[in-house]
Amino acid sequence: MPPFARPALLLLTLLGACDTITSDFHWLGSQISPPTPAEAATWAVDPTNPSLQREGLALLAGASFGGNEEYLKLYRVYVEESIDPLVKSAAITALSHHGTAEDAFIIAKQLDSPNVQVRLASAKGLQRIYQPRVEQVIWSKLTVAQEDDSTIRVELALALGMYRSDAAFQALIAALDQPELGVNRAAEWSLWIMTGQSHGLDRRAWLTWYDATPVKARFTPSTDYLFLTYQRPFGFLARINPFGSTVWEQPALPIGLEDPGRRSTGEGREPVVDQPAPAAR
Repeated sequence: MPPFARPALLLLTLLGACDTITSDFHWLGSQISPPTPAEAATWAVDPTNPSLQREGLALLAGASFGGNEEYLKLYRVYVEESIDPLVKSAAITALSHHGTAEDAFIIAKQLDSPNVQVRLASAKGLQRIYQPRVEQVIWSKLTVAQEDDSTIRVELALALGMYRSDAAFQALIAALDQPELGVNRAAEWSLWIMTGQSHGLDRRAWLTWYDATPVKARFTPSTDYLFLTYQRPFGFLARINPFGSTVWEQPALPIGLEDPGRRSTGEGREPVVDQPAPAAR
Protein backbone atom coordinates (compact mmCIF):
# COMPACT_ATOMS: atom_id res chain seq x y z
CA MET A 1 0.00 0.00 0.00
CA PRO A 2 1.51 3.40 -0.96
CA PRO A 3 2.54 5.52 2.06
CA PHE A 4 -0.23 8.09 1.46
CA ALA A 5 -2.98 5.48 0.94
CA ARG A 6 -3.45 4.50 4.61
CA PRO A 7 -4.14 8.09 5.84
CA ALA A 8 -6.46 8.66 2.89
CA LEU A 9 -8.37 5.45 3.67
CA LEU A 10 -8.65 6.46 7.34
CA LEU A 11 -9.96 9.90 6.34
CA LEU A 12 -12.62 8.35 4.08
CA THR A 13 -13.67 6.00 6.88
CA LEU A 14 -14.00 8.89 9.33
CA LEU A 15 -16.01 10.93 6.84
CA GLY A 16 -18.32 7.99 6.25
CA ALA A 17 -18.90 7.65 10.00
CA CYS A 18 -19.43 11.39 10.48
CA ASP A 19 -23.20 11.28 9.88
CA THR A 20 -23.66 8.45 12.38
CA ILE A 21 -21.54 10.16 15.04
CA THR A 22 -23.33 13.48 14.55
CA SER A 23 -26.71 11.73 14.74
CA ASP A 24 -25.74 9.91 17.92
CA PHE A 25 -24.51 13.07 19.64
CA HIS A 26 -27.63 14.97 18.59
CA TRP A 27 -29.75 12.13 19.98
CA LEU A 28 -27.75 12.07 23.24
CA GLY A 29 -28.15 15.84 23.62
CA SER A 30 -31.89 15.55 23.16
CA GLN A 31 -31.99 12.86 25.85
CA ILE A 32 -30.05 14.98 28.33
CA SER A 33 -32.08 18.12 27.72
CA PRO A 34 -35.22 17.35 25.69
CA PRO A 35 -37.63 20.16 24.77
CA THR A 36 -40.25 20.83 27.40
CA PRO A 37 -43.96 20.40 26.57
CA ALA A 38 -44.30 24.18 26.58
CA GLU A 39 -41.43 24.51 24.08
CA ALA A 40 -42.93 21.85 21.81
CA ALA A 41 -46.31 23.61 21.84
CA THR A 42 -44.69 26.98 21.20
CA TRP A 43 -42.76 25.62 18.23
CA ALA A 44 -45.89 24.00 16.79
CA VAL A 45 -47.72 27.33 16.61
CA ASP A 46 -44.79 29.42 15.34
CA PRO A 47 -45.95 30.72 11.92
CA THR A 48 -42.56 32.26 11.14
CA ASN A 49 -40.55 29.04 11.25
CA PRO A 50 -41.94 26.00 9.40
CA SER A 51 -38.97 23.92 10.54
CA LEU A 52 -39.81 24.49 14.20
CA GLN A 53 -43.50 23.94 13.44
CA ARG A 54 -42.71 20.50 12.03
CA GLU A 55 -40.50 19.62 14.98
CA GLY A 56 -43.09 20.82 17.47
CA LEU A 57 -45.82 18.78 15.77
CA ALA A 58 -43.58 15.70 15.71
CA LEU A 59 -42.97 16.05 19.44
CA LEU A 60 -46.69 16.46 20.12
CA ALA A 61 -47.47 13.43 17.95
CA GLY A 62 -45.32 11.25 20.19
CA ALA A 63 -46.41 12.78 23.49
CA SER A 64 -49.02 11.27 25.80
CA PHE A 65 -50.64 14.71 26.12
CA GLY A 66 -50.71 15.24 22.34
CA GLY A 67 -54.35 14.21 22.20
CA ASN A 68 -55.63 17.17 24.22
CA GLU A 69 -58.52 18.87 22.45
CA GLU A 70 -56.57 22.11 21.95
CA TYR A 71 -53.88 20.21 20.06
CA LEU A 72 -56.42 18.24 18.01
CA LYS A 73 -57.92 21.52 16.81
CA LEU A 74 -54.43 22.70 15.86
CA TYR A 75 -53.67 19.53 13.87
CA ARG A 76 -56.96 19.79 11.99
CA VAL A 77 -56.32 23.40 11.02
CA TYR A 78 -52.84 22.55 9.73
CA VAL A 79 -54.08 19.50 7.81
CA GLU A 80 -56.71 21.54 6.00
CA GLU A 81 -55.04 24.95 5.70
CA SER A 82 -51.24 24.81 5.97
CA ILE A 83 -49.43 25.79 2.76
CA ASP A 84 -46.19 24.09 3.83
CA PRO A 85 -46.40 20.43 2.73
CA LEU A 86 -44.04 19.22 5.46
CA VAL A 87 -45.99 21.02 8.17
CA LYS A 88 -49.18 19.55 6.72
CA SER A 89 -47.60 16.08 6.69
CA ALA A 90 -46.49 16.40 10.31
CA ALA A 91 -50.01 17.49 11.28
CA ILE A 92 -51.50 14.49 9.47
CA THR A 93 -49.19 12.20 11.41
CA ALA A 94 -50.09 13.84 14.72
CA LEU A 95 -53.80 13.67 13.98
CA SER A 96 -53.61 10.01 13.00
CA HIS A 97 -51.93 9.29 16.36
CA HIS A 98 -54.40 11.16 18.54
CA GLY A 99 -57.55 11.91 16.54
CA THR A 100 -60.94 10.23 16.23
CA ALA A 101 -62.53 8.04 13.59
CA GLU A 102 -64.11 11.16 12.09
CA ASP A 103 -60.66 12.60 11.40
CA ALA A 104 -60.16 9.94 8.73
CA PHE A 105 -62.27 12.10 6.41
CA ILE A 106 -59.96 15.13 6.40
CA ILE A 107 -56.91 12.89 6.18
CA ALA A 108 -58.36 10.96 3.23
CA LYS A 109 -58.95 14.24 1.37
CA GLN A 110 -55.19 14.78 1.35
CA LEU A 111 -54.75 11.74 -0.89
CA ASP A 112 -55.60 14.20 -3.69
CA SER A 113 -52.75 16.55 -2.74
CA PRO A 114 -50.28 17.40 -5.52
CA ASN A 115 -47.47 16.88 -3.00
CA VAL A 116 -46.17 13.34 -2.72
CA GLN A 117 -45.06 13.76 0.92
CA VAL A 118 -48.58 14.82 1.95
CA ARG A 119 -50.14 11.86 0.13
CA LEU A 120 -47.66 9.48 1.74
CA ALA A 121 -48.39 10.81 5.23
CA SER A 122 -52.12 10.45 4.52
CA ALA A 123 -51.80 6.85 3.36
CA LYS A 124 -49.79 5.97 6.46
CA GLY A 125 -52.17 7.90 8.70
CA LEU A 126 -55.17 5.96 7.42
CA GLN A 127 -53.56 2.76 8.72
CA ARG A 128 -54.18 4.07 12.24
CA ILE A 129 -57.85 5.03 11.91
CA TYR A 130 -60.72 2.68 11.13
CA GLN A 131 -63.49 4.48 9.29
CA PRO A 132 -65.59 2.33 6.93
CA ARG A 133 -66.80 5.39 5.03
CA VAL A 134 -63.28 6.07 3.68
CA GLU A 135 -62.69 2.49 2.55
CA GLN A 136 -63.81 3.28 -0.98
CA VAL A 137 -61.44 6.25 -1.16
CA ILE A 138 -58.55 3.97 -0.18
CA TRP A 139 -59.22 1.17 -2.63
CA SER A 140 -60.07 3.54 -5.46
CA LYS A 141 -56.63 5.15 -5.04
CA LEU A 142 -54.92 1.76 -5.06
CA THR A 143 -54.48 1.77 -8.82
CA VAL A 144 -51.67 3.01 -11.01
CA ALA A 145 -54.13 5.29 -12.80
CA GLN A 146 -55.11 7.05 -9.56
CA GLU A 147 -51.70 7.04 -7.80
CA ASP A 148 -48.48 6.80 -9.78
CA ASP A 149 -46.17 6.63 -6.76
CA SER A 150 -45.68 2.98 -5.79
CA THR A 151 -44.48 3.87 -2.27
CA ILE A 152 -47.88 5.42 -1.57
CA ARG A 153 -49.68 2.44 -3.09
CA VAL A 154 -47.75 0.18 -0.70
CA GLU A 155 -49.13 2.15 2.26
CA LEU A 156 -52.65 2.18 0.82
CA ALA A 157 -52.54 -1.59 0.40
CA LEU A 158 -51.46 -1.97 4.02
CA ALA A 159 -54.28 0.33 5.18
CA LEU A 160 -56.87 -1.65 3.24
CA GLY A 161 -56.18 -4.79 5.28
CA MET A 162 -58.44 -3.62 8.12
CA TYR A 163 -61.52 -3.45 5.88
CA ARG A 164 -62.84 -6.98 5.56
CA SER A 165 -65.14 -6.55 2.59
CA ASP A 166 -65.54 -7.91 -0.93
CA ALA A 167 -64.56 -4.56 -2.46
CA ALA A 168 -61.36 -4.34 -0.42
CA PHE A 169 -60.52 -7.95 -1.25
CA GLN A 170 -60.96 -7.41 -4.99
CA ALA A 171 -58.86 -4.22 -4.90
CA LEU A 172 -56.03 -6.10 -3.17
CA ILE A 173 -56.28 -8.95 -5.68
CA ALA A 174 -55.90 -6.40 -8.48
CA ALA A 175 -52.85 -4.95 -6.65
CA LEU A 176 -51.17 -8.37 -6.94
CA ASP A 177 -50.91 -7.66 -10.68
CA GLN A 178 -49.23 -4.29 -10.31
CA PRO A 179 -45.63 -4.17 -11.57
CA GLU A 180 -43.98 -3.28 -8.25
CA LEU A 181 -43.06 -6.15 -5.89
CA GLY A 182 -43.45 -3.90 -2.84
CA VAL A 183 -47.10 -3.27 -3.72
CA ASN A 184 -47.64 -6.99 -4.36
CA ARG A 185 -46.18 -7.96 -0.98
CA ALA A 186 -48.20 -5.31 0.86
CA ALA A 187 -51.38 -6.57 -0.81
CA GLU A 188 -50.47 -10.15 0.09
CA TRP A 189 -49.97 -9.19 3.74
CA SER A 190 -53.34 -7.42 3.88
CA LEU A 191 -55.07 -10.38 2.24
CA TRP A 192 -53.59 -12.65 4.89
CA ILE A 193 -54.70 -10.29 7.69
CA MET A 194 -58.15 -10.05 6.12
CA THR A 195 -58.75 -13.75 5.53
CA GLY A 196 -56.25 -15.78 7.53
CA GLN A 197 -55.28 -17.48 4.26
CA SER A 198 -51.85 -17.60 2.65
CA HIS A 199 -51.74 -18.04 -1.13
CA GLY A 200 -48.68 -15.93 -1.80
CA LEU A 201 -48.78 -13.76 -4.90
CA ASP A 202 -50.88 -16.28 -6.83
CA ARG A 203 -53.90 -14.27 -7.94
CA ARG A 204 -55.65 -17.32 -9.36
CA ALA A 205 -55.27 -19.27 -6.09
CA TRP A 206 -56.76 -16.39 -4.11
CA LEU A 207 -59.75 -16.16 -6.44
CA THR A 208 -60.25 -19.93 -6.38
CA TRP A 209 -60.35 -19.85 -2.57
CA TYR A 210 -62.71 -16.86 -2.64
CA ASP A 211 -65.18 -18.51 -5.02
CA ALA A 212 -65.14 -21.76 -3.01
CA THR A 213 -65.66 -20.13 0.38
CA PRO A 214 -69.11 -19.25 1.76
CA VAL A 215 -69.67 -15.50 2.07
CA LYS A 216 -69.94 -15.59 5.87
CA ALA A 217 -66.66 -17.49 6.22
CA ARG A 218 -64.46 -15.33 4.00
CA PHE A 219 -63.40 -12.66 6.45
CA THR A 220 -63.33 -14.34 9.88
CA PRO A 221 -59.63 -14.87 10.66
CA SER A 222 -58.23 -15.16 14.18
CA THR A 223 -55.72 -12.39 13.50
CA ASP A 224 -56.48 -8.75 14.25
CA TYR A 225 -55.25 -5.88 12.11
CA LEU A 226 -52.50 -3.96 13.89
CA PHE A 227 -50.91 -0.89 12.33
CA LEU A 228 -47.19 -1.25 11.72
CA THR A 229 -44.61 0.85 13.54
CA TYR A 230 -41.10 2.02 12.76
CA GLN A 231 -38.00 0.83 14.59
CA ARG A 232 -34.33 1.27 13.83
CA PRO A 233 -31.08 -0.24 15.12
CA PHE A 234 -29.57 1.53 18.13
CA GLY A 235 -26.39 3.56 17.61
CA PHE A 236 -23.43 3.13 19.95
CA LEU A 237 -24.36 6.02 22.26
CA ALA A 238 -27.98 4.88 22.41
CA ARG A 239 -26.86 1.47 23.64
CA ILE A 240 -24.77 2.93 26.48
CA ASN A 241 -27.18 5.77 27.29
CA PRO A 242 -27.14 6.26 31.10
CA PHE A 243 -30.15 8.58 31.09
CA GLY A 244 -32.82 6.03 30.14
CA SER A 245 -33.71 3.51 27.47
CA THR A 246 -35.56 4.15 24.23
CA VAL A 247 -38.99 2.53 24.11
CA TRP A 248 -40.36 1.88 20.63
CA GLU A 249 -44.04 2.26 19.86
CA GLN A 250 -45.64 -1.15 19.50
CA PRO A 251 -48.14 -2.18 16.80
CA ALA A 252 -51.72 -1.68 18.01
CA LEU A 253 -55.35 -1.64 16.94
CA PRO A 254 -56.31 1.44 14.94
CA ILE A 255 -58.51 4.16 16.38
CA GLY A 256 -62.10 3.00 15.96
CA LEU A 257 -61.18 -0.68 16.36
CA GLU A 258 -60.21 -0.63 20.02
CA ASP A 259 -61.62 -3.66 21.79
CA PRO A 260 -59.71 -4.97 24.84
CA GLY A 261 -61.43 -8.33 24.49
CA ARG A 262 -59.96 -9.03 21.06
CA ARG A 263 -56.79 -11.02 20.58
CA SER A 264 -53.71 -9.27 19.27
CA THR A 265 -51.92 -10.43 16.14
CA GLY A 266 -49.96 -13.61 16.74
CA GLU A 267 -51.20 -14.19 20.28
CA GLY A 268 -52.12 -17.84 20.78
CA ARG A 269 -51.21 -18.78 17.22
CA GLU A 270 -48.46 -21.09 16.05
CA PRO A 271 -45.95 -19.30 13.79
CA VAL A 272 -46.44 -20.02 10.10
CA VAL A 273 -43.28 -20.44 8.06
CA ASP A 274 -44.74 -19.09 4.82
CA GLN A 275 -46.66 -16.28 6.53
CA PRO A 276 -46.38 -13.20 4.30
CA ALA A 277 -44.19 -10.47 5.69
CA PRO A 278 -45.41 -6.86 5.76
CA ALA A 279 -43.75 -4.40 3.45
CA ALA A 280 -40.67 -2.67 4.86
CA ARG A 281 -41.42 0.52 6.75
